[in-house]
Amino acid sequence: MIGVLVSGAGTNLQALLDGGLPVSAVASNTAGVPALERAERASVPAAAFPLADFFVQKANNAGTLSWTAAPTPASVTIRPGAGAGGADRVTLVWPDGAIKNTWLRVTVAANSRTGLAIPDVFSFGNLAGDTGDSNTTFRVNASDLGGVKQSLNAGSVITGHFDFNRDGRVNALDLGAAKGNLNRTLASIAALSPASVAALADSGAAAHLLDDADPLPPA
Repeated sequence: MIGVLVSGAGTNLQALLDGGLPVSAVASNTAGVPALERAERASVPAAAFPLADFFVQKANNAGTLSWTAAPTPASVTIRPGAGAGGADRVTLVWPDGAIKNTWLRVTVAANSRTGLAIPDVFSFGNLAGDTGDSNTTFRVNASDLGGVKQSLNAGSVITGHFDFNRDGRVNALDLGAAKGNLNRTLASIAALSPASVAALADSGAAAHLLDDADPLPPA
């Protein structure tokens, strides 16, 4: 089975369909493009998740934690059925280094495309060189350096704690990342309570999501 990501006319998609290949799903980050219409004519499930469905912020991580607008993702793609329990999996991609040593907060709009009644809010933290040696204090320290040194020149799986650049091996590049970020910290944040999410739904950011996204027809 083949999932196809499209952004325009869909001529490559049409070639796959004409060739009899088993296209099982089509996704786009732009609603209304001709490629989605080609998929629908071929009775292939198709969906669009425009950037307007996502509001992304990053923390300043200095003094009192506050949130500012994050860089716009370079792309948004959807893989129907690729998530847990057959849910769709949505992937946002930024250029290398765009989100580094900070928290990223993502708000997913509530509309007919996402199927949400209220916006969904979640966060990710990034601290280069931190091996995850503590669940409460986020700091690159001697323990992180020691862990990298002990694993130096060893192979690593994608989830390995010491292969920071995910090239499949713990090497001098990873050691350099830990040394370069030594003693850097990342402030802790608290998970949003249901009341806080409801308040965010009434905020200008969430209103922007709802106002921009709802008028678009579902893909």
